[in-house]
Amino acid sequence: MRSFLVALVLAFVAPVRLFAQDRAEIRYEVAAGDTLWEIAHRFDVPVSTIRSANALRTDALQPGRTLRIPGARAAAPQQRPLGRYTIEDGDTFTSIAARHGVGAHALVRVNPGIDERELRAGMEIALPADARAPAGRPEPRARPLGKAQRRWVSRAERLGLGTTRAASALLAGALEPAWIRLAGPGRPPRTFRWPIRRGWFVRGFGSGTHGGHLAIDIMGDMGWDVLAADRGVVAYAGSAISGYGNLVLLLHPGGWVTAYGHNSSMSVVAGQPVRRGERIARVGATGRARGPHVHFMWITNGGEYCDPLPLFRPWGLHRDGRHVTVDRLRAEHGIPRAIRCRTRPARIDDGEEDDLGAEPEQPEPTAATTPQAADGEAHD
Repeated sequence: MRSFLVALVLAFVAPVRLFAQDRAEIRYEVAAGDTLWEIAHRFDVPVSTIRSANALRTDALQPGRTLRIPGARAAAPQQRPLGRYTIEDGDTFTSIAARHGVGAHALVRVNPGIDERELRAGMEIALPADARAPAGRPEPRARPLGKAQRRWVSRAERLGLGTTRAASALLAGALEPAWIRLAGPGRPPRTFRWPIRRGWFVRGFGSGTHGGHLAIDIMGDMGWDVLAADRGVVAYAGSAISGYGNLVLLLHPGGWVTAYGHNSSMSVVAGQPVRRGERIARVGATGRARGPHVHFMWITNGGEYCDPLPLFRPWGLHRDGRHVTVDRLRAEHGIPRAIRCRTRPARIDDGEEDDLGAEPEQPEPTAATTPQAADGEAHD
């Protein structure tokens, strides 16, 4: 009987010892460019575990800080070159990273000194340690289109939408009259739909070098749905614009544009009409990005970039669930005067990595109100 009890105890203890050998608490020194999401992914532990173990109130990380990581895998993947890849025509860091299941930022790190614009067929680059063997070039994954939608796509192709030239023009606010007619008449929006359910605000309009971040950044988990901020027509869905990764541009009635950058995949094609709140992509970190998020821009017909934050319904949230403080804005016609707009300079910081490790930039309200008092819609 005694030997039976000993055997029974060992049967339960042995797996625990094996688990303990496989996982242990380690110390990790934060490197420049690290994000909480990347570190959690690297050591295969939940972000919440690292946040709790280190009493982190925000996701901001300072280089040089030592983090406790409970339950980390003993053999965590290291970011060292594992293999080589030969460049083919049309390759970008974004497309190569997607084929090998790694982030574009990881690919850039193991290839210091190589500019994406210098990639040429026949060149060899290094691959990160956790890169996987490609299974061939992925086909664009868009949902099946109905007969009416196919007519829209055909018309958009005739108008030249969906091309790199069109994307550049849309980002500059240089819309052709035929494009505006395709989207239909309309006025600037009174509200926007928050583009990631449960997503949180991490960076504001006018931040970055010389205030050149003419967008807001909304973070979420990899693969979450990216939703259209309002109804419109897909004017571009591709990855040819440097820095933005997989980029979707929506053209809205009246000729204003919303942009959604760094997606992991796109669910729409150029010319396709979309409804407010319809899925257009999935959250990712393609292009020059650190961690999964949407780089959201609002562009007027004429080239002004405007701060969309005050118009979001449901209201924007911080990571800890607090509402982002904004002005109460009510406008029947035109863009409310309280909204900040800036003319796009010759070069903005769209080529810089979105620094999601920095403290969130706050808007600059003049008459701040509590969001619930201005709008009762719940954040879903």
